[in-house]
This record gives sequence, C-alpha cells and structure tokens, in this order.
Amino acid sequence: MFPVYEIDCINVEKGGGAAAPPRAVAPGAGGQGAIVPVTLTGVNLKNVTAAHVTVSGPGVTVSGSATSNAEGTQVTGLSFNIDAGAALGARDVSVSNADGSDTLVGGFTVEAGAPACPSDINGDNVVDFADLNILLGNFNQTGPGLPGDIDGDGDVDFADLNILLGFYNTNCP
Repeated sequence: MFPVYEIDCINVEKGGGAAAPPRAVAPGAGGQGAIVPVTLTGVNLKNVTAAHVTVSGPGVTVSGSATSNAEGTQVTGLSFNIDAGAALGARDVSVSNADGSDTLVGGFTVEAGAPACPSDINGDNVVDFADLNILLGNFNQTGPGLPGDIDGDGDVDFADLNILLGFYNTNCP
C-alpha cells in the first residue's frame, strides 16, 4: 500500500489591481455639438467619477454623476459633451481610480454634427420660400443626396415637406 499525503493549499486572490481600460464605450460615437450619455464597460471600474474619465484631444469633456455597478464592470451616469467645433476622428478614453489608470485607444469617435437647421436647404440661414421651392422641385424624386430630402430617407416626400413647414419663416443660428 502506498502512503497517502495530504497537501494543504492556500489560494491567494489579488483584490483590485490597476484600473483596466474600459472594454467598450456605448455609444461609441457622437456628433459635434451633442451631449452623449455613455456607458463604460470593463473590469475594476469601481469608485470611478466624472473626474476619473477623460477623452483625449480638445473639445470633449466629461460630466455627470458616475455610478458603478457592484461588480465594477459598468459605469453609467456620465455624458461626453462635444463642442460644435471639436475635431473629427477617434479619441482615446482614459479611466482612473485609486488602483491606477488605463486607456481604451480609439474608444470614442467624434463625428460631424447634424446641421443646426436641416430645413435650410440652400444654406442662407433662413427657412423660406427659396427652400420650399427647392424641396418642391425635387418632390417625389428618389435617390441619395437629393436637395430637399430633409429626413435622409432617400426620397423627397410629404415627410420632408412637413419638416420644412414646421420651421418655415425661421432664422437659423
């Protein structure tokens, strides 16, 4: 008979550790001039506040009251505030906490913002008869990029006319 040996094992589990980069930022993009509520997901995101989250490059700031879930895998309650003149392109998102910091490279993209006055078809900063005339000149046409396709669905129809009329005789910013 062979002798039986009993071996005692001790498991050591590291608590915390350096903040890991967020695995995702949702949504992953936002337009110039927008305030975008975001959710960060990853690991070790406990005790993160708005002051602990930064977005690279000028023109994007972080605001809000961050709330981490119990597992430290998700942060909600933050918004990315994108200036109207913020440079377009990918931005890095950095997160820090008492354990350290890390960065998700290219985690958020600044996209072109929607026009301030989409019914101003001719771009003269007023929605007037000239815009209505352009829309009616393309009425019932289909295709990409048509002047008067205000809702961007590929045709100029009553939906576009209703949008324009809702802003008719309005000065644009």
